[in-house]
Amino acid sequence: MPNKKVIAVVDDCPLNCEVVNVFLKKSGYNVYVFVDPEDALVAIRNQNIQPDVLVTDNVMPGIGGTELARKVRGMMPNIKIIMMSGSDQAMFNKEQSDFDDFLAKPFHPNEISAKVRSVLSQAQ
Repeated sequence: MPNKKVIAVVDDCPLNCEVVNVFLKKSGYNVYVFVDPEDALVAIRNQNIQPDVLVTDNVMPGIGGTELARKVRGMMPNIKIIMMSGSDQAMFNKEQSDFDDFLAKPFHPNEISAKVRSVLSQAQ
């Protein structure tokens, strides 16, 4: 069981947030959910939360996941980032470097816990 690592989840779809929230909490993580990337940035900037992992959707209104990842990594260089998207993973492998792992949508809810465990184990 994880030692209460903190996970920030950002997705403009409340249903996606809730599914990810439930499964990560069942896996023993402290989870903070944001449907607005700006709210996530404010919470991280003000140190209301200090996540070990950021799980973010790529396509969102306003700040997209890639821009969010860059901004958060600028504040927290050691944070692990998992990008979620319905887009082709091959595109991300070539064009994106601001995340540690990728989760293609749709996904089985158990996959999110496995991805978080994987990126956290890379940090050790």
